[in-house]
Amino acid sequence: MYAPEDMPDICQDIDFNSAGADLKAECGVQTRNYMAYRNIPVHRNLLLPKGANIVRKGKGLELRLAGTLPIGLPPEMDGKILFDEKMRRTFIKNKMDYAEFFRDGSSQRLRIMRLEIPLDAGGLQTVCYSVGNPPTTAQRKAGYAGRLESMECADFGKLKALAEAQGGSEGEAVSPAGPDSSATGGSVSGPGKGAGP
Repeated sequence: MYAPEDMPDICQDIDFNSAGADLKAECGVQTRNYMAYRNIPVHRNLLLPKGANIVRKGKGLELRLAGTLPIGLPPEMDGKILFDEKMRRTFIKNKMDYAEFFRDGSSQRLRIMRLEIPLDAGGLQTVCYSVGNPPTTAQRKAGYAGRLESMECADFGKLKALAEAQGGSEGEAVSPAGPDSSATGGSVSGPGKGAGP
C-alpha cells in the first residue's frame, strides 16, 4: 500500500487497511506492488484561515483546510498561481468572510465562508463554501472527515445577511479550521483581524 507523504491532516491517523475505497481515493492511498515514483504536489499557503493552502495536484488546483478533505478549485485558476521555489515561501494574502448561525430552528450550525484569492497572474478569484463540522479525534480514527461544499457566492451574501440579522455571527464565530483557530466572524484580511498561519 502506498500513502503519499503530503496527505491532508485529516488523513494522517486513519487505518487504511480497514478503510473503504472512497476514503483511500480521497486521501491518495493506493495499493501497489511497486513504487515507480512519488507524487508530491506543490503548495502555497493562504493567509486565512489558519493552516489553509492551495495545492497543485496534476493539472488542477485544490483547496485544503485543516480538518476537511480537499476540494477542487475552479479550473479558471489553473496557471494563474505560481509555484516556483521563491513563491512557495510567500503567503497568498487573501481575504476571508465567514459566518456561522443556526437556521430555521435547526440544532446544527450552518458555517459558510467566502475567500477572495489574489492571483499571481493578476486579478482576484472569489470562491464560496459551506463548511462541515470538524471531526473529533475518534471520528478521524474511524475515517470520518469534514467536507467543504461549493456554493454560489450570491447565496453566501444572502445567508450572511440572514446571520447578521440574527446577531449570531459577528465576533462569535470560530474559524473554518475549528475552535483552535482565532479567526472571528465577519470579513478578515490580515493578521491583525484574523488568524494568520
